[in-house]
Amino acid sequence: MNLELDPAQHQLIEAIAKSDAAEPPQASGWDVFDAIGLSALLAPEPGARPLLGTLEWCLVLEELGAGLRSHMLVRSVHAFLDVYVAQARDGAAAEAFRTWAGAQGAAPRADEPLLLQQADGVWRFVDPRPPALTALPDEITLDASTAQAVHDRGLLLVAAYACGVARRCLASAQKRAGGRVVAGRRLLEHQGTAHRIARGAVDLTLARAGLWRAAQAEDEGERAGHRAPAAAAASVSAALDCAHTVVQVFGAAGTSAPQVVAMFRTACALPAVSGSPRALWAEAGARRVNNLA
Repeated sequence: MNLELDPAQHQLIEAIAKSDAAEPPQASGWDVFDAIGLSALLAPEPGARPLLGTLEWCLVLEELGAGLRSHMLVRSVHAFLDVYVAQARDGAAAEAFRTWAGAQGAAPRADEPLLLQQADGVWRFVDPRPPALTALPDEITLDASTAQAVHDRGLLLVAAYACGVARRCLASAQKRAGGRVVAGRRLLEHQGTAHRIARGAVDLTLARAGLWRAAQAEDEGERAGHRAPAAAAASVSAALDCAHTVVQVFGAAGTSAPQVVAMFRTACALPAVSGSPRALWAEAGARRVNNLA
């Protein structure tokens, strides 16, 4: 499987990174994404391919993770498009989304996500909802297999965000270790520090490769299956390990420096969203065994 990105995907990454650098610190991930002008175009016309495939969504979430931006609304918008727009046959959901996303001066706040709750195959949006979407059906029924696929695609986005957090932590640790002098030598020249940073880089690379493979499989019409929880487990583990590394490299300053505290807190909040890496690995293993059986 080819894991090389095409020129359009590289341009998407650059656009998100440029927007992230231009937005104020308090801006959410949705503000960053919306600033490049793609939000109103996300819902496809009937019969057309979505503007962003699963891999492109993952690329976006990784950049937002690297910026430590709020990812709640971006993920819930993806879930809305995945559930409502994909299931609606009359185009009403797509049109309602475009109306909402294109409304001037009606940008949603980071604390007002399009929350989805699922029970017995019925998905419901929890208020508050943007006004343009309140006319949509309150619920839609998905069979167990489709509901699992929606959940898996959402899990891939969390994994991508975790990769971004890990990347941010690792870059900060490398920069600090290269400039901090301990006992007459740069910290990066000390074996223990160098090995820990190198291990983080390897873990991040492996996590990203597994994530991209699962996302690309989804885009090619193959369910991610057990690869989704496996990608999340590897990515969240990498983020947690890299967060501990950056705190260690900063030393005493790591417990008080605002940027380090923000990285550590963001990484530690990930298991509450995805589940613990141990539980995710167990789920991945069980689903793999079931598939083989």
